[in-house]
Amino acid sequence: MGVVTLTTASTPYQLSALLTALPAATAPTLGAVPRAEYIALQADPNAGGAKFYIGNEALSTTFYGILLYAAQTWPIYSTDVNIIRLDQVYVMSDTDAMKLGVTFITR
Repeated sequence: MGVVTLTTASTPYQLSALLTALPAATAPTLGAVPRAEYIALQADPNAGGAKFYIGNEALSTTFYGILLYAAQTWPIYSTDVNIIRLDQVYVMSDTDAMKLGVTFITR
């Protein structure tokens, strides 16, 4: 669990890269292929009108899977153990320096 920063607006960030960049005390231990059984992404509650986009490596403001606004959360559940590939989830905001809360469970 942690909070990652989407530094530059309209730049897609790979979720697993953001998680490994967290300070050592809070960074999760991810395997060679980072996977999770459950993940929840929460847009910064203080984001105002900022938009948060979630999708794959082709993520853009016109091609995305999920669109969140301030304080909204998107949960992802897997139907089996650890089949969500964190390296295949990309996140982006239309505003600089936005925070995104990340919670996940692995087994």
